[in-house]
Parts: sequence; structure tokens; C-alpha cells
Amino acid sequence: MIRQIDLNNIAQAKAVYELQQLAYSVEATYLGTRDIPPLQETFEAFQTCDEVFIGYEKEGVLVGVLGYCIKDEVIDIHRLFVHPAFFGQQIARALLQEVERHVHRKVVVMTGSQNQPAVRFYLKQGFELLKVVETSTNLSLSFFQKKPRD
Repeated sequence: MIRQIDLNNIAQAKAVYELQQLAYSVEATYLGTRDIPPLQETFEAFQTCDEVFIGYEKEGVLVGVLGYCIKDEVIDIHRLFVHPAFFGQQIARALLQEVERHVHRKVVVMTGSQNQPAVRFYLKQGFELLKVVETSTNLSLSFFQKKPRD
């Protein structure tokens, strides 16, 4: 079941934050560093972010989350993560489709280029690679977009 998440609800916010720490620890292994924003973010900073969050629950347990903002008619996905025990179960796809179903706008997202499962996921979902940027910390970031269907 997919539902909206209220970060003002401490229990919901903590569940999302803890899942974020777990899921992005896997991405950190792909990137070769734990120095990535989701793992450096404090709970307080997380709870005050301006994103809209939706979550995917299985048997009452939160197993996937998508956070996004809408700016200038563009959906900007800031985070999309799934509990590692549920990888490969189409949860990220379901969350992405939920956002696309309700909001018919261009969607943009960025991920670490070394996170090949994420890169393959976005390409498979119809995103096109816009650019790759090297950061000062030797990370490579891939930027994607998906235009709305007519």
C-alpha cells in the first residue's frame, strides 16, 4: 500500500529516517564513501526538509520511500530508497509510478553514477541521461529527466 507520509508525526518521520540510513548505506558501498548527503543529514534537518513524501508499506511495515519537490512545473525527486531486504520487488517502480500518475509533469532525478542498479532503474523507467558531473570529492553524479506523456 502506498500512502503519504507526515514528517510532523515523529513516529513516521523516525521510520523514514531510519530506513533512509539503512538503504543509503548500500548506495555508499557502490560509491565507495559514506560521505553522501542522506547519510550526513541529521534527523532534525531531515524532519524540516520541504519535500513531499510517499511510502510503500508491506504488512504495515514501511519498506520504500520517495521524496520530491515540485519547482517550476518539474517534479524533482530528491530521494527514492527501498529496504535492502525488499530490493528487486518493484517497490521503487511502484512509488515512481504513483507520483507520475497524479502529476503529469517532467520528472528529474540525480544519482551517483557508480550506483549502477539505480542508473539502470532510471533508464528502464524511461528516463534519459542528461549529463554526468564530476564533484570535487571524486564522485560522479548522473542527472536524468523523463518528459511527461502526452
